[in-house]
Amino acid sequence: MPEVDKKGDPGPTLVKNDVTGGRLYRFANLLEVQLDISSGAIQNPRFTRESGMYRGPSYMGLDSAPVGMIGRKIIPAGNNAVTFKQIVGCRTESPEKIGRAVGGAVGVGAGALGGAKVGAGIGTIGGLPGVAVGGVIGTVVGGYVGYVAGREVAELATAYPPIWTELELTVNADGSTSQRVISHSLFPSMTFYALRAVADSSASNTLFFREVFYDGVPNLEKWKKKGWGLANQIHRSNATEGNPWGMEDPGPVLGVGKMSTHCPSGYECQK
Repeated sequence: MPEVDKKGDPGPTLVKNDVTGGRLYRFANLLEVQLDISSGAIQNPRFTRESGMYRGPSYMGLDSAPVGMIGRKIIPAGNNAVTFKQIVGCRTESPEKIGRAVGGAVGVGAGALGGAKVGAGIGTIGGLPGVAVGGVIGTVVGGYVGYVAGREVAELATAYPPIWTELELTVNADGSTSQRVISHSLFPSMTFYALRAVADSSASNTLFFREVFYDGVPNLEKWKKKGWGLANQIHRSNATEGNPWGMEDPGPVLGVGKMSTHCPSGYECQK
């Protein structure tokens, strides 16, 4: 489920390492499972250790942050079929981190200058040590204020909602499979790939084939406004407003947004 807004459609096929090796994309949801069907009946269905979320660097090379918890669910249908569901999400923190860096630097500079001036005034009585003390105090206080101001300005200007995807894979005892994207965030663009049948997905040359491409660019502005808040918990489908964890727009409040870490309805969760 790669984010492909800048590079365009990544092509008709890819291999697993394109995602797990961080070669191509900033965000990927890899749903990978194991089970035994050698007896003609499905036994021991489970998610692999590599099934989960993969994140590459976000804007300006800064890391993104997971949102909430990864949700997983195994739904057996007797011995003849089993369905796996997985939902993951993350959010770029680039605006906040850039705001902290810029605000902190400006604050330190302004604080040091202000502190030196105050210290100079004190220094007329106490001598040069007053300049040094004033400078140090000004630097610390100014740096802290700059950090907070930079964070606040960045959040107000460019805080971005989570991006997320919800996948489903059904495996039948005869080796056939079906898979789909249940729902996903309004933005970014998304390409969905799948194996055509039960196979060793860990092999480096195993091809995953493109099944769905969603162009999220037309929904960019809508996502900025409607990507916050709790998404529909029961009947989600396709591009969906909100997010399954209920993360709210931080607005004028400092921080990375009010995040509810509840498990999305119908899932078992882990961090």
